[in-house]
Amino acid sequence: MRIMSFFCAAVMMFSALSAFSALSFTAAGEQLSQEDFVHTEGQAVVGTDGRELLIRGVSLGNSVYGNPKEPNYSHHDEDTYRELSELGFNCVRFYLNYGLFEDDEKPYSYKKEGFQWLDRNVKWAKKNGMGIIFNM
Repeated sequence: MRIMSFFCAAVMMFSALSAFSALSFTAAGEQLSQEDFVHTEGQAVVGTDGRELLIRGVSLGNSVYGNPKEPNYSHHDEDTYRELSELGFNCVRFYLNYGLFEDDEKPYSYKKEGFQWLDRNVKWAKKNGMGIIFNM
């Protein structure tokens, strides 16, 4: 049951990414296309290489349920992604809590360290041939 729930959530997230890919840009201002993202074609999940993708994923809880105010840097690191990749996983479901990015007492004032933490995890995942599904 958990595997099916994960797969359904992954397909929904990848579908959402494909819907927004035409509106996405790199930091250098280059527009990204659907082929730059994992996306759906009909009922198939398709990787950036254009081939059907079988998602083999695992979740990182990231200590988000305690409503953290800053990232938990001791929860996982670059070696975690390497180990998961070596075990055959190609995707991480990455839980997020809005408190890492914005403080209730300072609305619309965003926390740089939360976004830096995301960037670091994306780099680690990419380096180890893995994708990330962000789950807030």
